[in-house]
Amino acid sequence: MKDNVVETETQVLIVGGGPIGLMGSLLLSRLGVRSLVVDLRGRTSTHPRSRLLDAPSVELMREVGVEQQVIDTGLGPDWTEYNRWFDCLAGKEICRVPTPSFHSVRTDRSSSMPVMTAQDHVEAILYDQAAGDPNVDLRFDTTASQLTQDDAGVSCTIRDNRSGDAILVSAEFAIGADGLRSSTRAAIGTTLEADFMDVFFQDVIFEADFSSHTSDRQGGLLFIAHPMGNAVFQPLDGVRRWRCQIGGFDRTQKMTAEFAENWIRSALGANDPAPIEVRTMTEWQFPRGRRHGSGRPELPSVRGVRGADLQLRVDVGTLRTRRRARAGGGESRLRLRAGRAVRAAGAEPVAGRELDAFRPRLERSGLHRRAGRARGLRGVAGRGRSAREKRVSHSD
Repeated sequence: MKDNVVETETQVLIVGGGPIGLMGSLLLSRLGVRSLVVDLRGRTSTHPRSRLLDAPSVELMREVGVEQQVIDTGLGPDWTEYNRWFDCLAGKEICRVPTPSFHSVRTDRSSSMPVMTAQDHVEAILYDQAAGDPNVDLRFDTTASQLTQDDAGVSCTIRDNRSGDAILVSAEFAIGADGLRSSTRAAIGTTLEADFMDVFFQDVIFEADFSSHTSDRQGGLLFIAHPMGNAVFQPLDGVRRWRCQIGGFDRTQKMTAEFAENWIRSALGANDPAPIEVRTMTEWQFPRGRRHGSGRPELPSVRGVRGADLQLRVDVGTLRTRRRARAGGGESRLRLRAGRAVRAAGAEPVAGRELDAFRPRLERSGLHRRAGRARGLRGVAGRGRSAREKRVSHSD
């Protein structure tokens, strides 16, 4: 004991208990590696940010024994076959674009399928799995500071935010899974820089029953061109829970639950008295890309592409490689790259000129970037087609 600080040892210290940190601890446990996971928050996420696990990420869920639990929280194929554009959510459909990378169906590429689900559901499942793992020590509501490294490994002081008790942790490795503004990366000297778009959104999680307006035209992303500002509606459970990203909001004003409710009701575009219950709100800014600053090679050079998916797949793989390299007497430097996450999508054939008026507002808002820069976009007339027609179109 030094200066009344308790000391403890672990093989890997993981700073950050989100999906990356929790999955990392479970994969390490499968290799017989003990880890200690520290997170500043008192609980897992209540405001989900990421919303899609691609097939390789779901393969990892299977590896740690939670694949079916994650699939059970997903939206399913009806919600993930298309992205759609409207003048208002209850109004005329302007166009639709097939989304094979979203679609929750199995392909010949993997025995797993993409799952569109909310991050808070996934985190809760991973947390419960990690809590029952004897190789994982979870410390939430705990602050990590004074992270240092030398030839022997790393050391860090962690402090319980409730009791104030401090512990000096010694570990062979540290994993920084604490987000874009990672204190772990800053301590090691490999900051992650991001080039953000000059586009801001208000990210609102709310509950409402919009089934009478969306039951026959479901989609993973429902884009709205609205006089009050463009937006995208995103179903979180396919029943009542929604996410809405509101563009064009005056950042000098304070976003309130009342404003958000009125905006959502206006964007719905129908005289519908259904109650709208706003749960959480936060500001959102989209990055064009991320890159690592220069520094020591202890952290992998990872370029984020699709939220948690890419990092979830490579961070732990990097650690595995480094452990093997160190065991062989040498340190391995990995250079990891990710290809384009979204390809240009072919749109449904259409009639009408609605998109000509829609596109300028869409481009000004920045929302067209969320569609993966779907080139050659054309509008679509009508409110939808039969299930058989959809299947034929998708298979073509």
